[in-house]
Order: sequence, then C-alpha cells, then structure tokens
Amino acid sequence: MGQELLGTILVGPAKLDPKKIDEARAVLAEVRDQYIKYLGLDKDTDTEKALRQLGFKRLKIAAQRVMLYEGMDDWSAAVESVGEFLDGYTDDRFLKELAAVWQKGDRSVMSRRFTDPRNGRTDPSVQVWATGFSSWGDGPDEGSAYWIIIRADWFNLFGVLGIY
Repeated sequence: MGQELLGTILVGPAKLDPKKIDEARAVLAEVRDQYIKYLGLDKDTDTEKALRQLGFKRLKIAAQRVMLYEGMDDWSAAVESVGEFLDGYTDDRFLKELAAVWQKGDRSVMSRRFTDPRNGRTDPSVQVWATGFSSWGDGPDEGSAYWIIIRADWFNLFGVLGIY
C-alpha cells in the first residue's frame, strides 16, 4: 500500500448560470424529500428494492455513486451516507460552496484555466478545471474542492450545471 493521487478534470462554463443553479437546487430538494420518505420505511426493508419500487430514482443514483466512491456494497449504509450529508448541509449552503469553488478555485485546485479544449484557443466562456488530493486511504477534507466535486457527482449536479 502506498500513497495515491486521486483527481478529476472537468470542463464547463466559466460562470454558472443562475437558472441551472436553481435546477440543481430542485434536484437536491427532490433527493432530500425522497430521503425523508425513506426514513419512514421499516428498517428490515430491502433498500435497493424499496428505492426502485417507490420510484426514488435520484436517491438510488446518489446511493449507487456513494457505493462507487466509498467502495461499499451495502445499500442501507450508502443511503445513510447520503442522509448524513443532507443533514449536515442545506441545499443553499452546498450550492454556494460548489459555485465558489467552481468560479474561484481553492487550495486543492491543481490547474484552472480558460481554454477551449477542442482547439486549444483561449475562450473565456469555457473553463478546464483539475483538482485532486493525495491519499493514504483516507478521504478528502470536508469542504475541499475534491470533496465538493465528489458530493456534487453523487447527485449528478454537473449534468444539470452543464459541467462535464
């Protein structure tokens, strides 16, 4: 075992569209609503089956992504991780932090430039952004750019915001 560098590269608009941020807020509200309804289920319920049968698509996707990032295979634990995040952050607070990191960067941003990746020309409307952290098996610090990126990906917010 050794130290690993974990990272991601994203491409998107230099400035986030306020309408898209409102759409992302609606996604988070939907996941939050589904999670609250999930809490009312019998604890012996098969979580994956219940999410599918109840049509909790957004919560199911978030749980799947938690399992991917965290190396889990327990649906209940993954949904609880989503719930812990939702309990710790309001939708507005998280979206403000996401917008601030995307538009201003942070200490863990390795590269941030305004270049069109298709032709290499400077284009101030397009941003290519890379972030990462080195790990000995631990997760990134809460609030770091990489941590925020992972949480945003849990909820597929990049697709909503036009970031790929």
